[in-house]
Amino acid sequence: MNKVSVDVVIPCRNEEQYIQKCVESLLNQKGNFDLRVYVVDGMSTDATVSILEKVQENYPALEVIENPDKVTPIAMNLGIEKGDGEVVIIFGAHAIAS
Repeated sequence: MNKVSVDVVIPCRNEEQYIQKCVESLLNQKGNFDLRVYVVDGMSTDATVSILEKVQENYPALEVIENPDKVTPIAMNLGIEKGDGEVVIIFGAHAIAS
């Protein structure tokens, strides 16, 4: 059976308290799928981006995209446009995948 390609788009801004657990909960999933995670950052002024850059060192399936407009629907569109997954999931930055 072929693996399904899955893109997860996470709009965020100033999520230093939550973003690492959120992203790692997705990137550690196991299954018959190829997963890419796109975090679309709305120009965070806290440590969100530096946390994501550190996570990227261990997870090449993570990509951070800048959202200078700081608008959530624009963030979603940027992430969707970047990926090419058969399945697209919009995920909240405070959420954790079980």
